[in-house]
Amino acid sequence: MIKKIFYSFIEWNFHQILDQHFKRKRGGVIIQLGANDGTTIDPVNFLIRKQKNRAILLEPLPQTFERLSETYKGNKTVLLLKMAIAEREDIESLPLYYLKQVEGIPFDVGHSHLSSFDWKHIEKHVGWMPGFKEMLAIENVPCISINKLIRNYAPDGVALLQIDVEGFDAKIILSMDFGLCKPDIIRFEHMHVGEEELKRCLSKLRSEGYRVYSYYGYHDTICIRPEIKTDILLRAVKIIKPKIFR
Repeated sequence: MIKKIFYSFIEWNFHQILDQHFKRKRGGVIIQLGANDGTTIDPVNFLIRKQKNRAILLEPLPQTFERLSETYKGNKTVLLLKMAIAEREDIESLPLYYLKQVEGIPFDVGHSHLSSFDWKHIEKHVGWMPGFKEMLAIENVPCISINKLIRNYAPDGVALLQIDVEGFDAKIILSMDFGLCKPDIIRFEHMHVGEEELKRCLSKLRSEGYRVYSYYGYHDTICIRPEIKTDILLRAVKIIKPKIFR
């Protein structure tokens, strides 16, 4: 129970950190990879709407991209790209597994979130999800590397990099050239990343000077450059002492 309260506090505090950081850094660019529909379990929607910062949102699935387009319809500060991120610059497309809506089979938020380049990640859901085989689809989607994305769309730097790409998150960070760009704040989902790969990812982030908050039981890792104030969060960590990934 205490840890659940702690993780809720992390989420609240993360919003406060973002809010204060973007008030000081007007014009900072937000990049969101795996933007989904822009509203469902979305940690940056409030920031884009409230602060009106320039945002670059990527979502490769056609049906989901349509909903994302509706969410930000008329918002001139948001650039939507129907593509995914690849590890290398020479990769222009990749096969993506996802679930499509089929008449007569229940389809909800959880279904729309399930997509991945990794069949093993998709396969884990076969047993418990009714109609899985009927809904399963595969489609080649256009790709761009994270470094090319930054060079082309955010050459002056990134204030926030938000990643939620169903197990591919660490690979993206490991492929990043931090000499090209060092985002002020990085948040990524680690719950579908293998532990060894996650450790390599966290080691790289720490070597680049980030304060890293990555705990067992919490689904995301938050990485913040040392000059950004995180005093309240640091005090909470010292009190609760959650089990941390090394």
